Amino acid sequence: MFGEGLKRQLPLAQFQVDQERFGKLAGVPTGKRILTINWTKGSPDQPMPGIYVAIDVTYRYQRAQRHCGFVILHAVGENAPFTIQRTEMAYIDDASAARIAKVDSPEKVERLWREMAAYCPNYSPD
Repeated sequence: MFGEGLKRQLPLAQFQVDQERFGKLAGVPTGKRILTINWTKGSPDQPMPGIYVAIDVTYRYQRAQRHCGFVILHAVGENAPFTIQRTEMAYIDDASAARIAKVDSPEKVERLWREMAAYCPNYSPD
């Protein structure tokens, strides 16, 4: 489902390796929230004509309580299939958070997470 631009940036083999690595690190999903879904059609601000959907999400995983991101879908027309144009995710796994808290402080973990989550549209802590 990757659009051509995303395929050039992130080859399928690399995406699969990244997903496998993240799965081993984070474990199974334990919760998900779709924060917002925004639709845009025919905006001159968009790079290509068509319909765009922005989906903002947050997840919790067995070993990663801090995770947020978004996916941008695009269709060239009303009857065309959607492709993934962009995807961004931010996370701190629990083991890394524990190490940072031990070496520095729990406040540093929360400060770091606030900085990372600032790139996740519509994210707010539970």
